Amino acid sequence: MKARNPFGAKDILAVLACALILLMKLGALGNATRERAKRAVCLANLNRLTMAWHAFADDHNGNIVNGAAGINRPGEPAWVERAWGSGGQPPTLEELQAALKAGAYCAELKLYRCATGNDGGALSYAIVDSMNGYPQPGNTRGRGPVAELIVKNIRGLRNAANRMVFIDQGWVTPDSYAVYYDMQCWWDAPPVRHNNGVAVSFADSHSEYWKWKGRDTIEFGLNNPPEYGECPTTLDGLRDLVRVQIGVWGGLGYNPPVW
Repeated sequence: MKARNPFGAKDILAVLACALILLMKLGALGNATRERAKRAVCLANLNRLTMAWHAFADDHNGNIVNGAAGINRPGEPAWVERAWGSGGQPPTLEELQAALKAGAYCAELKLYRCATGNDGGALSYAIVDSMNGYPQPGNTRGRGPVAELIVKNIRGLRNAANRMVFIDQGWVTPDSYAVYYDMQCWWDAPPVRHNNGVAVSFADSHSEYWKWKGRDTIEFGLNNPPEYGECPTTLDGLRDLVRVQIGVWGGLGYNPPVW
């Protein structure tokens, strides 16, 4: 007598379906793990860049490095030299590496890039405006009344644990990362990185990952190419903006409706 097969075609299909779902979940978990690992490396890079930022100040009587990429001022060479292309063309990897080596900052090229960055992968971080960046006393470059807020010497910095230094912008920026002080709008687009968030470092050398709350923050940041001057349209988007503005400037030049 022929042995009866205990599994029918429907049973086999059900098992295969379960196996497929399991594999899909494992794949998603694998992607999430890889993203967390890349984020951890990014945060570690920001830690080390900020420690180098402190070391530069220690070697220069407390004066912090010129944070405006590619813009040299008298007696203040930029932390990295011109790192963007010409004629509307993106820079080559060789151009980026040469710009990093020519800067007044850190020689470890691997620290300048996040594994998920663009522009050939050589530079994805920027120093924020307030940390001796593009606007300067007497020439605010349209950023608003920020002359008295520009930090040039680390000895005058207060509340270091809450003052932002580096941001993972994800691409090469000419000058420094800009955000308004006195307007309820973005200047540079909010970087949308690492699963709809951003990695930043602070003047006490610690780094953090911020998850964006506003859908409008994410939508604006994902515009390609990034636009300028976008204003939040949701309360969560406004909270995202205010958090960055306070991190960069140490306060606000206007009264937001919520916080």
